[in-house]
Amino acid sequence: MSLHLIPEDVFIDILLFLTAPDILCLEITGKDHIVLWEGYAYRNWWNAEFWNKAAQRPHHASRPLGSWKKEVIRLWTFEYYLGQPWSKEEYYQFWKARDNQK
Repeated sequence: MSLHLIPEDVFIDILLFLTAPDILCLEITGKDHIVLWEGYAYRNWWNAEFWNKAAQRPHHASRPLGSWKKEVIRLWTFEYYLGQPWSKEEYYQFWKARDNQK
């Protein structure tokens, strides 16, 4: 069975069980599919509310990267160096403090 025959929502569910390096390797080696970065981001980091709040942050503070893949990798990296995933509320508190800095 080819990966491109797997429904998008099932494929994203599978991605949630993989590590960040595994997903990146899958994307590099896969020829029949593209990792669905936006769907993965919405499923792994809560929902549209989180991403809408992220999009409303001042650009000088949030520095948008312009692609879902880059945003996902930024969150993976951030949480890797923290040593744990953050809750939605922790992100909101961090953004509020960071956005208010001059």
